[in-house]
Amino acid sequence: MKKTQVLTLSMLGLASVVALGSCGSSKTGYADMPSIDYIFNTNSGHQAIAENIQATYKNYGIKMNLSQDTWNNFLTTRKQGNYTAARNGWLADYNDPISFLDMWITDSGNNDCQLGRGDAANYTYEIDLSSIDGYEKLSGTWAQTYDVLIGYIKAESNTTKRYKLMHKAETLLMSTGVISPIYNYVDNWLQNSNLTDVYASPLGYKYFQWAENNTGKDLTACLASTPTYVDPALNSAVDGASYAVHLFGGLVRYVPTADGTGLELAPDLATSLPEPVIGTDGKATYTFTIRSDAKFSDGTAITAQDFVDSWNRAASYSVGNVTGLDADYGYMFEVIDGYDSLSETSAAGAERSFLNVTATSDDTLQVVTTMEYPYFYELCAFPAYTVLKDAWNLGTDGAWAIKSSAVTSGAYKIKSFTKDTSLVIEQNTNYWDSANVKNATVTFPFNDDDSSMLGSYMNQSYLLIDSMSKETVATYKTSDEYHVMGQLGTYYVSWNINADMFDGLTQAEAEEVRYALSLLIDRKYITESVTGLGETPSTGFVGAGLSDPAGGEFVDHNGAAEDGSGWTGNAEDYASNVVTARTILDKYYKYY
Repeated sequence: MKKTQVLTLSMLGLASVVALGSCGSSKTGYADMPSIDYIFNTNSGHQAIAENIQATYKNYGIKMNLSQDTWNNFLTTRKQGNYTAARNGWLADYNDPISFLDMWITDSGNNDCQLGRGDAANYTYEIDLSSIDGYEKLSGTWAQTYDVLIGYIKAESNTTKRYKLMHKAETLLMSTGVISPIYNYVDNWLQNSNLTDVYASPLGYKYFQWAENNTGKDLTACLASTPTYVDPALNSAVDGASYAVHLFGGLVRYVPTADGTGLELAPDLATSLPEPVIGTDGKATYTFTIRSDAKFSDGTAITAQDFVDSWNRAASYSVGNVTGLDADYGYMFEVIDGYDSLSETSAAGAERSFLNVTATSDDTLQVVTTMEYPYFYELCAFPAYTVLKDAWNLGTDGAWAIKSSAVTSGAYKIKSFTKDTSLVIEQNTNYWDSANVKNATVTFPFNDDDSSMLGSYMNQSYLLIDSMSKETVATYKTSDEYHVMGQLGTYYVSWNINADMFDGLTQAEAEEVRYALSLLIDRKYITESVTGLGETPSTGFVGAGLSDPAGGEFVDHNGAAEDGSGWTGNAEDYASNVVTARTILDKYYKYY
């Protein structure tokens, strides 16, 4: 094959550099490479990124077909593994790198890449842990390597070792090539200047219960399209979580700091955050006291047993002919002693609690975790850990949670839910802290069209919008209505490890092809010229903003050499990435 040359085509709005065949060549591309089917949910930003990747691949003779769908349909397709490549994104659930890593265990509901499933269940891996005192090399299937490694991390109490193990886990994950990280998220939104004290967390949630609304209009905030779930145990999306934190309460919640500059953890339906008692077996016991004025929205008392039932429901999954919830976030209860026994007995209706969570009285909840976890209180503030009334009888489809009759436990209750139109919530006067809820109602219209959202914002039908185009950012970025903050998250392309396009390749060959396809994505161009929202190119899956005991941030130590070089090539030297990618692809496909 003739040597390639690099041409600048930035004026075409494509990738900044393009490697083509030599001048005068009639070669058009890798005709023997299967075309790539790429799916994304309806949104102008996602479409722009998809079209840029499609155009970039086309420049290198690779065909990509684009398909968009509504959020709910897209999410179902991706989760079921009925795709080749898909737009994806992940925001941390709590402030720890494990929140990015444990989602990829074999049975996780968030394992959209199908690692360790289907044909890939027989793939073998190897990761050398011998440089970490007390650990040895792991080899075997995904379940025998990655799943085991995540188990090590969750059982390791030494912080230094734990972080070293997490770097090894990211290395193993990225070696599969199923993740092509593009950028680190930022959170941008427009907020009417007469609407104040709206709080946002690095996890992506928006909080409106303390907002001051001086517009003379109802507080209407557009976050996204119709959510798949509002049921806090079933939901696994940021928009659904933003609704859930208003409707459902837990032991712990986030509240504004004293200076009003951010959010911090504080007791919610518990009276305090108890110190754990560490047993001789290393397990930690937390004893929570439920507030005497804790009530559901129907006025009935919230008891410790309600937490026992709610957590066991959220963690349950189907065993034999017994139906469990099988929730995406069920694995988040792994930290609680007894989680591993869930598969050994039936779910709903069991005489004993599966999790080691006990109501020793109506107002006393005893929780035993497998060890002391630094992020346990953050878990207690997570929607899946909230309390529901009569949890075992709520069903498994989440339909109960979008009815106006739904009994809630948080600051608000549902006034109305209309699919593809809006969710309206109203103050729950039985909530223990209802006196400090500033807005009697909040309306969340469902919309994912940036142009339509901006129009409604400009005429003040919407007082806040959570999505916008780069052109809108350019217009508003000097205005006090424009808000931006960092988020603990990564936008990426996910590849189905069992996709037909990798048929005929060995496991190692498919991994190398996916790596080459990842290198061809011009992350710098996307963040600067396509999205333009202040994102930074991502070098790995774990997002920026998480500290590392070795110094600096976790991302400063990523990459196979743990030197911060990552797995995406050098965003500043795209030409070099192209050369590497083309060299790899030329091994497996002929450029005609």
